[in-house]
Amino acid sequence: MGKQPKKGGKLLLKLIMGTSGDGGEGEEGAGGEEGEGGEGGEGGECTKNPQSVAQCKLSGQRLAGAQMTPGYYDGHASYESCVTLCQTLAGCEAVVYKAAPKRCFVKTAGYLSAAPEADSTSAEMCCIRGDCDCKGGDGGEEGPKGKTIAECTLNGINLPGAQLTPGYYEGYPTIASCVKKCQTTPGCRAIGHKSEAKRCFVKSAAYGAAVADTSGRPTASLELCCLEGTC
Repeated sequence: MGKQPKKGGKLLLKLIMGTSGDGGEGEEGAGGEEGEGGEGGEGGECTKNPQSVAQCKLSGQRLAGAQMTPGYYDGHASYESCVTLCQTLAGCEAVVYKAAPKRCFVKTAGYLSAAPEADSTSAEMCCIRGDCDCKGGDGGEEGPKGKTIAECTLNGINLPGAQLTPGYYEGYPTIASCVKKCQTTPGCRAIGHKSEAKRCFVKSAAYGAAVADTSGRPTASLELCCLEGTC
């Protein structure tokens, strides 16, 4: 996390953040492998090796999933300004920058591995801090422990309410494919999956407490914070 703007620097913060968006022309495609959360590194001591913003630049690469809310900010003329924005946002751990629309996508620690995408430039904040290989990711202390999709699956459970628009997507045969859809949908923080119907329900962070499903069809739910280890 970078330094916060000094008191009285509202104009500076406004210029840094630009305008935001919740979806619309968000990132396309699933990309990468199925996310299983952001476990910290194993082992004892950590030697930090900070890198410059230029050194951490992943040209032609996209880090999919785990978009924050809002998922992106417009009005960023450079990759560097996108990184600066992330450093001022609590919980931001990666960015994807698209030069043509001057759009900066901001992401939590649950993002997926880099995948090729010609018009994207990405960066991980842990690269800049130099603690990607550290236990817990920052300062060598114990960090969030993410879990696998299997460990986070709530069989026979529904997380009610908070469906995004559209409320669901057809053609998702497995809960893993539904999770991937959520990870690439701006604002999605939970899913409901009905395997027989191959239907994937996507939900915002405002979903209700878990309750037993009464639909009569096989149902499973999952919270993305479980994968990220931040519940």
